[in-house]
Amino acid sequence: MYLLFHPNPPTSVREIDDDGNRSRIYFRPPGEAMIVYTPSTGRVHVRAATRSLRHTIAEQFIETALEQPYSNQPVDFQAYDISQFLGGFELDLPTFDEAVVMRARVIRADISIGNLANRLSLSTTIEQDISAIIEDQPGLQKIFQRAVAIRFIEIAVQYRRMGSEKTETLNFTLTDRNTSSLLSLDDPSERILGHRLLRYWGILRDGRAPSDAESMAALPALLAIWDIGADRIGGAWLLDRGVDPNILIDFGFLVLAGWEDDDLIDDEDEMGPIVAEVVVESEGAALKVSDGQTASGGNRERYQTYRVRSDWVEQHLKTRLAHVLDVPAVEELSDHLLYLGTLTIDGRAAPVYLARCLDREKVRSAVDTALRARFNLGQGLVLQAGDGAGNCIGNNVLTPLADHIDPDLQEIVLVAERLRSIFQRDRFLARGGSVAQIREGFM
Repeated sequence: MYLLFHPNPPTSVREIDDDGNRSRIYFRPPGEAMIVYTPSTGRVHVRAATRSLRHTIAEQFIETALEQPYSNQPVDFQAYDISQFLGGFELDLPTFDEAVVMRARVIRADISIGNLANRLSLSTTIEQDISAIIEDQPGLQKIFQRAVAIRFIEIAVQYRRMGSEKTETLNFTLTDRNTSSLLSLDDPSERILGHRLLRYWGILRDGRAPSDAESMAALPALLAIWDIGADRIGGAWLLDRGVDPNILIDFGFLVLAGWEDDDLIDDEDEMGPIVAEVVVESEGAALKVSDGQTASGGNRERYQTYRVRSDWVEQHLKTRLAHVLDVPAVEELSDHLLYLGTLTIDGRAAPVYLARCLDREKVRSAVDTALRARFNLGQGLVLQAGDGAGNCIGNNVLTPLADHIDPDLQEIVLVAERLRSIFQRDRFLARGGSVAQIREGFM
């Protein structure tokens, strides 16, 4: 464990002197960050004030202290699933070598009733059985059975360390936002014990890198997500494209980020589109308009929002493509253009690029300029993550990457002959020339 002291962004305070004159004092307040490195797992956890600061500290620690290349694969690649408590709050007692667990109980449970905007909380002590309390109170058991979701859980564990007669208590919390208070515990042995208990109960699921077959299944969705360049996407965007968000969550590409607030629907009186409030319920979603009318919103997952781990998505695509093209590293020319290597066509090494967001006029113009600046490499082939219009850009042949990937294979295989055929077909058009071509089978 390491403590890092750093200056926070500049701020100011107001000062009034003895004569009543006001002035401001500008300074940089001290900040503190905590780094927890576990050699056995190779994981680095950072506690800091902001997400950007956590990522910066983690990157510098890995590259400087550990002398290892930094990976954008999320270090918090874990999922805490507390939905199982919808069926009950019983916790089995495991047998561990390093500690004797004498009692483990849920001492607080928060649920949403009716919709996610309503929350009901029940708290007790470790001496009481929360399930018995729910059963003894008239109507309370039915309320918990009809809950929309479990939002917050607090667990208390009484245990003795091996070789000690002292009874200790471990308390930690879990939320439906995939967060836990275990990482804030100062005692590393308690953090380890807590995570072992969560794995034993089936609450903690460690993430994993996708296999070749799983990566191929997720590749079209990753290309589409990388192409739009959005920090957040909605469930409707994923469902309309036949993408299972749970797969992308398991692999760390997406993180749950709440629900949509509003939707635009057509008025039944044909007065035009109106804004409706989205109300998520246990059976689905409802759309509430200003005059009190309610309409069905259909599948509630359409209104779920997700945060995109864009760095991890981009790194995964780079790694996969670099392996396919057998290049040491993918060169990033800009935020929207990558250099993948070369492809031998007609005895000449033609450069190959990967571009995104070409449906945006400013991005397309910037990519065009960047490609023309590399004229010394000769005419090349640009693979685009999306399906923007056109067969050429910046004197280069343009083609969608998805058209050259076989989804039936368990790994990315770019059909070189097909790429050569596309290049040979469109290279004259990309040069701006006009050449008459006679093809067999056409009249």
